[in-house]
Amino acid sequence: NLLVKESVHVRKKRVLELGSGVGFLSLAIWKLGAKKVVCTEVAVACLRLINLNAAVNGATRGFEVSSLRWGKEDTDKWLDQRSQTDKKFDTILSSDVLYAEKNVEPFFETVTACLVRTPEARLFMGHCERNPTVDQAILTVAASVGFDVVDRAEPDMLKRNPHKQLHVGWMPVHCYEFQWA
Repeated sequence: NLLVKESVHVRKKRVLELGSGVGFLSLAIWKLGAKKVVCTEVAVACLRLINLNAAVNGATRGFEVSSLRWGKEDTDKWLDQRSQTDKKFDTILSSDVLYAEKNVEPFFETVTACLVRTPEARLFMGHCERNPTVDQAILTVAASVGFDVVDRAEPDMLKRNPHKQLHVGWMPVHCYEFQWA
């Protein structure tokens, strides 16, 4: 919903999704009119599903599926294999991908290597609160690499719901928007 409202950050933009799962978010962004979407995942089973979902949805031109492991070394190798005009992205997306503190720094190493350094560049991150250490690490590491952050979550999304339903409604969900400070 946030990205539909803020479609200026995806329409006609180069968009990278980190930790794409089955590719749902990347496909939605592609349908919103992104110039190029690179949908990344490390799990081989997920990459197969993303390719299948892309085929079923007719995502060919301007849609790419790629294996990417986070961290400076792996990201540098990944970027070395890309064309010069295809190494930086206007917008980076992730949705509920950080569960362990050890992954926060490699995640932001990848983000800083791939996101253009312009005032318009954005990292949008959906994040469910599970572990206070991880939650704080996200904000701390983001600030240390030069990001300002705004939580764009609707107030109801930040309330704890004691009724554990089939969705994540029992955990506060943040919609972080990061931009270069």
